[in-house]
Amino acid sequence: MMKRLLALSVLSAAVATAGFASSASAMWTFSPAGPVTLSSPIDPGTGSPIPLQLFKGIPVSCNISGSGNIASGLASVTSLSLVPGSFFCFAISFAGLPYDLEPAGGVSLTSVTLKDVTVTAITGNCRGDLTGDFDQATGIITFNGATIPSDPPGGADCVVTGPVATSPAISYTIP
Repeated sequence: MMKRLLALSVLSAAVATAGFASSASAMWTFSPAGPVTLSSPIDPGTGSPIPLQLFKGIPVSCNISGSGNIASGLASVTSLSLVPGSFFCFAISFAGLPYDLEPAGGVSLTSVTLKDVTVTAITGNCRGDLTGDFDQATGIITFNGATIPSDPPGGADCVVTGPVATSPAISYTIP
């Protein structure tokens, strides 16, 4: 009897945990479904891309290129690279993709977080979440001095400033 009660308790906990996990992933819905292109947006005044400003010991200005996907309402970034602008753009890369894209804190309609971003650079590595402002109308993410912690801890954080455009423009809802 005791073994059955223990088995039932374990099964109940597993079902409750599975239910919680599936409801957590359904707390927001990104759209439109399908592939997404990430890039430096074009400045309407100059017709030139607006680069990201990256800093980890030295300032670097680079355009960004990447791709992502939206499936079952969940968004992920599947590739990211920096297009030469400054000389050191070639020496910065992203590892550990894909990165999940979520509303900041799971509740914000005005900011998003790329989860567990890994940056490798000649001045050291960084790893952690990267949060930026999000414009629902344009699908543009803007980083305003957003930081990714140094990896290993103790070094300078990576600091990111500038916009990233999505095409098609993505948006999301939170019920």
